[in-house]
Order: sequence, then structure tokens, then C-alpha cells
Amino acid sequence: MDESVDVVVVGAGIAGLVAARELVRGGAEVLVLEARDRVGGRLLNGELPGGAPIEVGGQWVGPRQHRILALLEELCLDTYPTHTAGRSIAEIGSARSEYTGRIPKLNPLALADVAQAQWQLDRIARRVAAGEPWLAAEAETLDGQTFATWLRRTARTPGGRSFFRIITEAVFSAEPEDMSALWAAFYVGAAGGVDALISTAGGAQQDRVVGGSQTIATVLAAELGERVVLGAPVR
Repeated sequence: MDESVDVVVVGAGIAGLVAARELVRGGAEVLVLEARDRVGGRLLNGELPGGAPIEVGGQWVGPRQHRILALLEELCLDTYPTHTAGRSIAEIGSARSEYTGRIPKLNPLALADVAQAQWQLDRIARRVAAGEPWLAAEAETLDGQTFATWLRRTARTPGGRSFFRIITEAVFSAEPEDMSALWAAFYVGAAGGVDALISTAGGAQQDRVVGGSQTIATVLAAELGERVVLGAPVR
């Protein structure tokens, strides 16, 4: 390929595809180069027996995620509520817990510890997310430690620490050792608090995309047409 364009976008995840779409709307000649043989990045649909789609990547949308909801509406994609009937199952340490509601069954001391740690995290998160995170009063201190370190200093019981580790793994798809406390606080604050992140109805797991979440990327790519080139790693 020997082609001259105004902008090359590297990666055909949602961010790259939306960026390319906005540039094209502004009159720019754009090329999207994607190393893989598909679009979507961290969004990927699988297929259940019988042909129904199932997400094996990013899955949910919630009421505070205004930008993705606006994009879904613009692309004429529908959502449907996440199934919530029945009990939830959590494994905390070596114990398996079946429960209803947001929080697994913990002993009273661990529950109190979860409550006080969540209160502290939500309080810091509101301050950090209120403006530019790096300019927050405690930004340097928070960014100088991992979220794991912050949790170890804040949560006082093994059950409380295990609970927040499970939340971190579920929400961030990473371990608390893999991110700074500043990033975790900003993310929590931007979402509206811990409860908003771990809740289904009214929270971040409230809805799913009809046809699977990767449909968002495939519709965007179809709109961009030949401007999206797959199997084209950038070196």
C-alpha cells in the first residue's frame, strides 16, 4: 500500500474508531491500521451453542456512562437489562459465599472494615475526580503507591482486604498491585463511587448491548469502510 493521508489512527478499538469517525466528519483523510484480523480491541463477541452472541471481552454499560450510551443511540443499537434473578456467588479467601444484594456474607468485623474503607475511598475519589486528578492535593501521595499498598494501610481485616481485591479484579480486570492508588481513586470517583461500580441495577453492570458489545465496533468500522485496514501492525 502506498497511500498519503492526513491522519493515521493506530488501533481499531472503540477509541480509535470514534476518533477516526470524528476526523472524517471534519474533512480529514484518515486511515485506521489494526494489527489483528478484527476490530473491537477489548470488545470481542463469542458464540454460544445455537448461535447466540456472548461477550468474552467488555460487556456492560451503565446509566452514568453517558458517552457510550449516546454512541449506542447514535448507532441505533439497543440494550437490554442484565439478568439479576437468583443468588450471587463469591469466593473470598478459601470461603465460598452465596448471597443476595451487593456484598457477600462476611463476619461483622469484616463488614465494618469494608464500610470504613469504602467510606475513605469514596471520599478521596470524589475529590480526585472533581477536577484534574494530577492536581489534587493528595495526587503525589496517591500516585506514589499502588492501590494494593493503599488497601493494606486502610482495610484492617483479611476479609476486608479480600473483598476489595475481588472488586479490583472484577472492575479493572487487574490486580491492585498493578495500578496506582491515584488511578483507582479517579476511576471510582468518575463512576460515582464504589456502589455504582459494583451494582447491577442502577450501576455499571445494569445493561448489555443487543447483539453483543463488539457490535459497536463493527458498526463503526462499517461506516468507515475501506479506511479501516486489518492485519496491519505498525512498527
